[in-house]
Amino acid sequence: MISTPGRTVAAVPLAQLILLPRSLLILSSSLYASHLHGIAERRVDDIKDIPGGVANMDLVGDAEVLDGLRAGDWKKERGERLSLTFRHAEKVVKGGALGMAMSAMKRP
Repeated sequence: MISTPGRTVAAVPLAQLILLPRSLLILSSSLYASHLHGIAERRVDDIKDIPGGVANMDLVGDAEVLDGLRAGDWKKERGERLSLTFRHAEKVVKGGALGMAMSAMKRP
């Protein structure tokens, strides 16, 4: 196996987003492939804990939340959430033990 050297990763995020319940965020193309992304593990989201503010503040559709974000006093306890990831596989494994096993399972 050939290893490739890792890339330098910025310690400070480029942006932070607020995703309200029933929100959908789709990352694709170079944004998905070239930028690290994740969900910080915390029990409460507090605008005071978000340095640089919220990048999508003007897109928040809830007027009460938007007022709180603009005033700098918005806080919300997190509930259960569901995250789905769909990926497009570029390559299919052929050959090797897995390939032979899969070939053996095919109908004649």
